[in-house]
Amino acid sequence: MNLRLATLQRLVVLGVVVLASAYLAVLRPLAARVDQEENPIAGLREDLAKATLEAGLPRGTDFFTLSNRLSELRAASSAFSAAERESLPRLEHPSEIRNRLEEPFQLVEFLNESQRRLEELAAQAQAGRVTLTPGLPRGFPRYQPELAHPELLWIQLATVNRVIKTAIRAGVREVGEVSVEPLPLQEPAEVGPLPPPGFSPAPATNAWTVLRVHVTTVGTMDALGKLLVALSLSPEELKRTGLSEDLAARPALFIDQLLLRRNQLEAAEQAQLELVVSTVVARDTP
Repeated sequence: MNLRLATLQRLVVLGVVVLASAYLAVLRPLAARVDQEENPIAGLREDLAKATLEAGLPRGTDFFTLSNRLSELRAASSAFSAAERESLPRLEHPSEIRNRLEEPFQLVEFLNESQRRLEELAAQAQAGRVTLTPGLPRGFPRYQPELAHPELLWIQLATVNRVIKTAIRAGVREVGEVSVEPLPLQEPAEVGPLPPPGFSPAPATNAWTVLRVHVTTVGTMDALGKLLVALSLSPEELKRTGLSEDLAARPALFIDQLLLRRNQLEAAEQAQLELVVSTVVARDTP
């Protein structure tokens, strides 16, 4: 009996030793490996939960819904990229304007070009029997020493010339007012503590600069309709409407605001159009 008990005790001890060896040799490394693989998964789950909330989805959104939303976002991104490829050529400025933007701004050249454009518009208005308000040149872009980007004056000048020239060719009766939105001025130098090492400002989220022109014209509805269409379409697009393609130019402009109202009681066919159009130019990216 004592021999059997001693044998049983030895077997128990041997079993404990085997289990301990198995734990140390197999189970413990396996548990450590599971922990190592579980930590990255836990981090990914936290990142997924954070991204889900930032996307406006409720916490705990299932993977099927996330997969559908991801497919929708990819389709929307593809459609946006296609629309961008089609729209960018419509917004591209002529080569002479792009060259002006790359060159150092020359005030004398700008003043000479402004005067030349005014004289050409006056001659075209006289030939087309269109009245230009005597104070119209006051609304043209003007140089200021404080301008942050004086080269943008070239785009403003080209846009003003384009709008008035198109109005004359569209057959309006009068161009009563024109003005440009002020360009941004230089930021004053700030005196303060130096930024910490490695600090860099966040990049601008808007890659475009918007330049707006306000114009007031009087004419028939037919003439004002031609003006709106010619400003907002490219020459190729305008040709498909049945109008002469040389009435349009590049770039196509955006119609930001318009106000159309009857001008005179005794001339019901005449209307006054107040119009704000804009063009865009890509900012320099580092």
